[in-house]
Amino acid sequence: MQSKEKNNKSTCTENNETQVQLPADKVAEIAGVSKSLVKQMRRGKRSADTPNGKKIELTQDLWDSGSNLLLKEIKKIVQL
Repeated sequence: MQSKEKNNKSTCTENNETQVQLPADKVAEIAGVSKSLVKQMRRGKRSADTPNGKKIELTQDLWDSGSNLLLKEIKKIVQL
């Protein structure tokens, strides 16, 4: 039998902070594209080299940077 621990993978980013991914329907709403397109891009089935692909990437990049800053601030406040 195989151990259940064999497939455990870390979900932490390089700076040891958890990354919260914005749901596909929210990315789609913000970027003005379909939820299906967002999911396809995340799976690598669609290129980001299109106007809609660039909107999706920008939305996700802004979310990532904003959520990382928020997590850092929350950590500072909790440690007080």
